[in-house]
Amino acid sequence: MTIEDLMREGKIKPLKVSRRSVEARIDMARENIRIAEATFDSSPDWALNIAYASCINSLTAFMMAKGYRPASETAHHVAIIEFSELFLDADLVNSVDRMRRKRSTATYDPMGTVSDDQARSAIRHAKAVLSAVEDKLKSTV
Repeated sequence: MTIEDLMREGKIKPLKVSRRSVEARIDMARENIRIAEATFDSSPDWALNIAYASCINSLTAFMMAKGYRPASETAHHVAIIEFSELFLDADLVNSVDRMRRKRSTATYDPMGTVSDDQARSAIRHAKAVLSAVEDKLKSTV
């Protein structure tokens, strides 16, 4: 898969964005991690959900910095993940995709579907994704 493939399939499109917009997404990702940690004790389900939001904000910031955005609101998380696979560690991005599926279960099924270990792992992954994106952004500046 290439950027051209993603564009041809209508999954992404070019975007002109300011550095400040990218930084604002990174700030959102950091705040999501803070909230996920604060929510953990009362609701592992929501902690995972918020950790996933951090991952998506981190990856969206990276995508924006590269000059692209998802082409539509439908399946935009999948487009963000597929784009990120082109540049970031495959295992790290695959962990976000697995978290996406678990988040769907946690969102639409009864509460209590996420274990403490799964929520802790999601928060660790969110931190790792944020760190990887920040490192990539530093190396491209």
